[in-house]
Amino acid sequence: MKLDSLFSTSKPIIGVVHLLPLPGSPKYGGYQDLIIDRAMDEIELLNDGGVSGIIIENFNDDPFSKHNITKVQFGLMASILAQARSKVNIPLGVNVHF
Repeated sequence: MKLDSLFSTSKPIIGVVHLLPLPGSPKYGGYQDLIIDRAMDEIELLNDGGVSGIIIENFNDDPFSKHNITKVQFGLMASILAQARSKVNIPLGVNVHF
């Protein structure tokens, strides 16, 4: 897919939401609602700031497990992506580190 078919500009600006550590990661703080609320706040700020698209990623889950993501982590990321889709009308992407 060519960028110009996905974005309305030839030089898109992509915002990145680094999720707080997810359940099962060493730095997880125990509060899924906090993860969701912070992600949604950042998504709204990026959208209001005029980015062309947003990537949501689990960058704060380091050190990353080898070759897997748990069902809970996958589900939480999918839930955030679905909520983001209901709030913004720009391209969304996901980057899963493992």
